[in-house]
Amino acid sequence: MTLSEVGETPTSVLNPILSPDWYRELSPPQLLAYIRHSYIWRQTGSTGLDSEQQNTKRARWDGGSDSFGCKFTAVWPRIAKQIVEFNADPGVWVAAHFSPIAIKKYIRGMESFEVHDVSPQQLCGKLSARIYHEYIEYLPQALQLAYETAGRTINLRLKSLAKLNLPKEDQYSCVVCDEGYVTAPAFFRHSFATLFKADAAAYKYLWPAAFEYESNQRLYAHLPDWCVTENLQKAVTEIRTHWRHLRV
Repeated sequence: MTLSEVGETPTSVLNPILSPDWYRELSPPQLLAYIRHSYIWRQTGSTGLDSEQQNTKRARWDGGSDSFGCKFTAVWPRIAKQIVEFNADPGVWVAAHFSPIAIKKYIRGMESFEVHDVSPQQLCGKLSARIYHEYIEYLPQALQLAYETAGRTINLRLKSLAKLNLPKEDQYSCVVCDEGYVTAPAFFRHSFATLFKADAAAYKYLWPAAFEYESNQRLYAHLPDWCVTENLQKAVTEIRTHWRHLRV
Protein backbone atom coordinates (compact mmCIF):
# COMPACT_ATOMS: atom_id res chain seq x y z
CA MET A 1 0.00 0.00 0.00
CA THR A 2 1.25 3.48 -0.87
CA LEU A 3 0.09 6.78 0.59
CA SER A 4 -1.78 7.59 -2.61
CA GLU A 5 -3.90 4.48 -2.08
CA VAL A 6 -5.07 5.62 1.35
CA GLY A 7 -8.17 7.80 1.31
CA GLU A 8 -8.83 11.17 2.91
CA THR A 9 -11.49 11.76 5.51
CA PRO A 10 -14.63 13.52 4.19
CA THR A 11 -14.07 16.46 6.56
CA SER A 12 -11.00 17.48 4.57
CA VAL A 13 -13.29 18.64 1.78
CA LEU A 14 -14.89 21.19 4.10
CA ASN A 15 -11.77 22.10 6.06
CA PRO A 16 -8.50 21.74 4.11
CA ILE A 17 -6.43 21.74 7.28
CA LEU A 18 -8.04 18.39 8.09
CA SER A 19 -6.64 16.92 4.88
CA PRO A 20 -3.86 14.37 5.43
CA ASP A 21 -1.78 16.50 3.05
CA TRP A 22 -2.08 19.63 5.18
CA TYR A 23 1.68 19.65 5.89
CA ARG A 24 2.49 20.46 2.25
CA GLU A 25 1.60 24.08 3.05
CA LEU A 26 4.26 24.34 5.76
CA SER A 27 7.33 26.44 5.07
CA PRO A 28 10.71 24.66 5.45
CA PRO A 29 11.32 26.20 8.92
CA GLN A 30 7.79 25.27 10.02
CA LEU A 31 8.34 21.71 8.82
CA LEU A 32 11.56 21.47 10.84
CA ALA A 33 9.76 22.71 13.96
CA TYR A 34 6.94 20.22 13.40
CA ILE A 35 9.37 17.31 12.99
CA ARG A 36 11.28 18.32 16.12
CA HIS A 37 8.10 18.59 18.18
CA SER A 38 6.83 15.24 16.86
CA TYR A 39 10.06 13.51 17.78
CA ILE A 40 10.19 14.97 21.29
CA TRP A 41 6.59 14.16 22.18
CA ARG A 42 7.02 10.57 21.06
CA GLN A 43 10.30 10.32 22.93
CA THR A 44 9.16 12.00 26.18
CA GLY A 45 5.36 12.11 26.03
CA SER A 46 5.45 15.89 26.24
CA THR A 47 3.21 17.67 23.73
CA GLY A 48 3.13 21.03 25.50
CA LEU A 49 4.82 23.76 23.51
CA ASP A 50 5.93 25.44 26.73
CA SER A 51 7.21 22.25 28.37
CA GLU A 52 10.81 21.91 29.47
CA GLN A 53 11.34 18.94 27.18
CA GLN A 54 10.16 20.84 24.11
CA ASN A 55 12.01 24.06 24.94
CA THR A 56 15.35 22.63 26.00
CA LYS A 57 17.96 23.17 23.29
CA ARG A 58 20.35 20.27 22.70
CA ALA A 59 23.46 20.96 20.65
CA ARG A 60 23.65 17.36 19.44
CA TRP A 61 20.15 17.71 17.93
CA ASP A 62 19.74 21.42 17.30
CA GLY A 63 23.28 22.37 16.33
CA GLY A 64 25.87 24.50 18.11
CA SER A 65 28.44 23.68 20.76
CA ASP A 66 27.95 21.57 23.86
CA SER A 67 29.47 22.17 27.31
CA PHE A 68 32.70 20.49 26.19
CA GLY A 69 33.08 22.77 23.18
CA CYS A 70 32.16 20.05 20.65
CA LYS A 71 30.36 21.47 17.64
CA PHE A 72 27.34 19.85 16.03
CA THR A 73 25.19 20.38 12.96
CA ALA A 74 21.42 20.29 13.47
CA VAL A 75 19.88 16.93 12.61
CA TRP A 76 16.37 18.13 11.74
CA PRO A 77 17.27 19.43 8.23
CA ARG A 78 18.72 16.00 7.39
CA ILE A 79 15.50 14.32 8.50
CA ALA A 80 13.38 16.80 6.56
CA LYS A 81 15.49 16.32 3.44
CA GLN A 82 14.94 12.57 3.51
CA ILE A 83 11.22 13.00 4.13
CA VAL A 84 10.92 15.34 1.14
CA GLU A 85 13.02 13.05 -1.06
CA PHE A 86 10.64 10.16 -0.43
CA ASN A 87 7.54 12.37 -0.68
CA ALA A 88 6.67 11.15 2.79
CA ASP A 89 4.18 12.27 5.43
CA PRO A 90 6.31 13.76 8.26
CA GLY A 91 3.97 12.70 11.05
CA VAL A 92 3.87 9.13 9.77
CA TRP A 93 7.64 9.15 9.25
CA VAL A 94 8.35 10.04 12.88
CA ALA A 95 5.71 7.65 14.21
CA ALA A 96 7.16 4.78 12.17
CA HIS A 97 10.50 5.05 13.96
CA PHE A 98 8.82 4.51 17.34
CA SER A 99 6.82 1.51 16.11
CA PRO A 100 7.32 -2.26 16.35
CA ILE A 101 8.39 -2.13 12.70
CA ALA A 102 11.45 -0.08 13.64
CA ILE A 103 12.28 -2.37 16.56
CA LYS A 104 12.27 -5.41 14.29
CA LYS A 105 14.46 -3.69 11.72
CA TYR A 106 17.07 -2.62 14.21
CA ILE A 107 17.13 -6.03 15.90
CA ARG A 108 17.73 -7.65 12.51
CA GLY A 109 20.56 -5.20 11.95
CA MET A 110 22.16 -6.44 15.19
CA GLU A 111 21.97 -2.98 16.74
CA SER A 112 20.99 -2.35 20.36
CA PHE A 113 17.61 -0.67 20.18
CA GLU A 114 14.73 0.13 22.51
CA VAL A 115 11.74 2.38 21.85
CA HIS A 116 12.83 4.96 24.43
CA ASP A 117 16.37 5.00 22.97
CA VAL A 118 15.37 6.27 19.52
CA SER A 119 17.75 9.07 18.55
CA PRO A 120 16.92 11.78 16.00
CA GLN A 121 19.76 10.46 13.83
CA GLN A 122 17.87 7.19 13.40
CA LEU A 123 15.09 9.11 11.65
CA CYS A 124 17.40 9.73 8.70
CA GLY A 125 19.27 6.44 8.65
CA LYS A 126 19.73 3.85 5.94
CA LEU A 127 16.71 1.88 7.18
CA SER A 128 14.37 4.86 7.51
CA ALA A 129 12.56 4.63 4.18
CA ARG A 130 11.98 0.89 4.56
CA ILE A 131 10.67 1.38 8.10
CA TYR A 132 8.31 4.09 6.83
CA HIS A 133 6.85 2.03 4.00
CA GLU A 134 6.41 -1.10 6.11
CA TYR A 135 4.74 0.97 8.82
CA ILE A 136 2.17 2.17 6.26
CA GLU A 137 1.30 -1.48 5.65
CA TYR A 138 1.33 -2.35 9.33
CA LEU A 139 -0.63 0.38 11.09
CA PRO A 140 -4.13 0.00 9.52
CA GLN A 141 -4.13 -3.68 10.47
CA ALA A 142 -2.87 -2.89 13.96
CA LEU A 143 -5.56 -0.23 14.38
CA GLN A 144 -8.27 -2.62 13.27
CA LEU A 145 -7.13 -5.13 15.87
CA ALA A 146 -6.95 -2.40 18.52
CA TYR A 147 -10.49 -1.27 17.61
CA GLU A 148 -11.87 -4.80 17.94
CA THR A 149 -10.00 -5.39 21.21
CA ALA A 150 -11.23 -2.08 22.64
CA GLY A 151 -14.85 -2.90 21.77
CA ARG A 152 -14.61 -6.40 23.19
CA THR A 153 -12.98 -5.45 26.48
CA ILE A 154 -15.31 -2.47 26.93
CA ASN A 155 -18.36 -4.69 26.45
CA LEU A 156 -17.04 -7.25 28.92
CA ARG A 157 -16.34 -4.56 31.49
CA LEU A 158 -19.79 -3.03 31.00
CA LYS A 159 -21.36 -6.40 31.72
CA SER A 160 -19.30 -6.87 34.86
CA LEU A 161 -20.36 -3.45 36.21
CA ALA A 162 -24.04 -3.73 35.25
CA LYS A 163 -24.97 -5.26 38.61
CA LEU A 164 -23.81 -2.10 40.43
CA ASN A 165 -26.70 -0.07 38.98
CA LEU A 166 -24.58 3.01 38.46
CA PRO A 167 -25.91 6.00 36.51
CA LYS A 168 -25.15 5.38 32.83
CA GLU A 169 -22.58 8.16 32.46
CA ASP A 170 -20.74 7.02 35.59
CA GLN A 171 -20.78 3.44 34.39
CA TYR A 172 -19.46 4.35 30.95
CA SER A 173 -16.82 6.69 32.38
CA CYS A 174 -15.64 4.04 34.81
CA VAL A 175 -15.30 1.52 31.99
CA VAL A 176 -13.57 3.77 29.47
CA CYS A 177 -11.09 5.02 32.08
CA ASP A 178 -10.31 1.52 33.35
CA GLU A 179 -6.75 1.15 32.10
CA GLY A 180 -6.22 -2.09 33.99
CA TYR A 181 -8.98 -4.19 32.43
CA VAL A 182 -9.91 -2.35 29.24
CA THR A 183 -7.30 -2.62 26.48
CA ALA A 184 -7.43 0.46 24.28
CA PRO A 185 -5.21 3.37 23.23
CA ALA A 186 -6.31 6.93 23.97
CA PHE A 187 -7.85 7.36 20.51
CA PHE A 188 -10.41 4.60 21.02
CA ARG A 189 -11.05 5.53 24.66
CA HIS A 190 -11.96 9.02 23.47
CA SER A 191 -14.10 7.67 20.63
CA PHE A 192 -16.08 5.24 22.78
CA ALA A 193 -16.48 7.80 25.60
CA THR A 194 -17.93 10.27 23.08
CA LEU A 195 -20.26 7.58 21.72
CA PHE A 196 -21.43 6.85 25.27
CA LYS A 197 -21.82 10.58 26.04
CA ALA A 198 -19.38 10.21 28.92
CA ASP A 199 -18.08 13.76 28.54
CA ALA A 200 -15.47 13.79 31.31
CA ALA A 201 -13.85 10.60 30.02
CA ALA A 202 -13.98 11.86 26.44
CA TYR A 203 -12.15 15.04 27.43
CA LYS A 204 -9.57 13.13 29.50
CA TYR A 205 -8.36 11.32 26.39
CA LEU A 206 -9.03 14.06 23.82
CA TRP A 207 -5.56 15.58 23.47
CA PRO A 208 -3.55 12.33 23.55
CA ALA A 209 -5.98 11.03 20.92
CA ALA A 210 -5.72 14.21 18.86
CA PHE A 211 -1.91 14.21 18.68
CA GLU A 212 -1.82 10.54 17.76
CA TYR A 213 -4.52 10.88 15.11
CA GLU A 214 -3.03 14.08 13.73
CA SER A 215 0.30 12.42 13.04
CA ASN A 216 -1.14 9.25 11.48
CA GLN A 217 -4.42 10.54 10.02
CA ARG A 218 -4.26 8.95 6.58
CA LEU A 219 -3.71 5.52 8.14
CA TYR A 220 -6.92 5.84 10.19
CA ALA A 221 -9.11 6.25 7.10
CA HIS A 222 -10.58 2.72 7.20
CA LEU A 223 -12.11 3.10 10.69
CA PRO A 224 -15.82 3.89 11.22
CA ASP A 225 -16.62 7.60 10.82
CA TRP A 226 -17.91 7.92 14.39
CA CYS A 227 -14.43 7.21 15.74
CA VAL A 228 -13.26 10.61 14.49
CA THR A 229 -15.31 12.86 16.73
CA GLU A 230 -16.17 16.50 16.22
CA ASN A 231 -14.06 17.52 19.22
CA LEU A 232 -11.15 15.49 17.89
CA GLN A 233 -11.37 17.34 14.58
CA LYS A 234 -11.41 20.68 16.42
CA ALA A 235 -8.33 19.68 18.43
CA VAL A 236 -6.48 18.57 15.29
CA THR A 237 -7.43 21.85 13.61
CA GLU A 238 -5.98 23.75 16.58
CA ILE A 239 -2.74 21.75 16.48
CA ARG A 240 -2.23 22.23 12.75
CA THR A 241 -3.23 25.88 12.81
CA HIS A 242 -0.42 26.44 15.28
CA TRP A 243 2.14 24.98 12.88
CA ARG A 244 0.73 26.76 9.86
CA HIS A 245 0.97 30.14 11.63
CA LEU A 246 4.24 29.55 13.47
CA ARG A 247 6.80 32.30 12.99
CA VAL A 248 10.29 30.83 12.80
